[in-house]
Amino acid sequence: MHFITASYSNSYASMLAVCLQSIVDNVQKNNITVYWQDTDDDIICALQQLWPYISFVKTAYDISGSSCKKIPMKMQLWTEAIEKAWNDSLCFIDNDTVICQTPESLLRDSDVIFTDKDEQFQINTGVVLVNPSKTTIAFFQDWMQETMRIVRDERLLQQAVSPINPYGAADQMALHRLLGYKKEKKIYSYHTTCGEVRLIAVPCSQYNQTNSVPLSPDIWIYHYKGGWRDILFYGRHSPYRPACECWPMQILYLNIYRKVLRAMRAHNVAEDTIKKFCIYTPHYYDMRHGKLRRFKLWKRLCSDKIKSFLAPMNFTTVL
Repeated sequence: MHFITASYSNSYASMLAVCLQSIVDNVQKNNITVYWQDTDDDIICALQQLWPYISFVKTAYDISGSSCKKIPMKMQLWTEAIEKAWNDSLCFIDNDTVICQTPESLLRDSDVIFTDKDEQFQINTGVVLVNPSKTTIAFFQDWMQETMRIVRDERLLQQAVSPINPYGAADQMALHRLLGYKKEKKIYSYHTTCGEVRLIAVPCSQYNQTNSVPLSPDIWIYHYKGGWRDILFYGRHSPYRPACECWPMQILYLNIYRKVLRAMRAHNVAEDTIKKFCIYTPHYYDMRHGKLRRFKLWKRLCSDKIKSFLAPMNFTTVL
């Protein structure tokens, strides 16, 4: 299986590094490609020093505009990548993921695998698996064209990102529409000019876990999306991602991040460059020794529970 991810900003350098480290540690060293642009050269050079066997491909896409328009532009990248690959199955992943097991076996009975969940935003395209062929290339071309149609139409784009609709992003809305997606349906057939494409939806809870959950060997891929960025970059939790739910996945992430930093220093990467790979370290994690400070974590969790208990109460004094 060939893993493909992308980075289009300095701000996600640390996430990219953690993602790559997880693939190298848990799956494979070869057959990994990173498409990148708008990222400092010293960041890419540092990653190449760590993993000279990973392919880094510089791109020049027009990705200006809001994040609502930038995020679904990955469809252009995916379509280009699948047109180049004929000898191996592909795993397209967002760079805010941690991969614990290879999902290659899922493709035995299908051409395309995507993940879904019984939540407001039903499809998540952070993990997509493909068996390259003429039919899957044609499908991805259709998916890209529908995504671009949504991105270029402000009314449709607002529908795609509206919290009252089941999409969450333009590329997810496009896939939803192409398939006539229904949450109770898991097997789809899509007709292209080159033939039929068989698609299967597999659960996010196992293959693209987007929530804050305890660690489990049954979870193959963790996806640190949405509110996780505030936690990992700034240490800011929210009512939707409280510390009491997040700390196991946070410690997993910090352990991988610590390994990246140690490897960079072992390869004599400049400290000014290392500083660009920034992840917030909470007081209950000992970065030097890679250990959890359990008492400090317990104090933090107790504090969060007290705050959540008091929050609904009204302390307005009645005169």
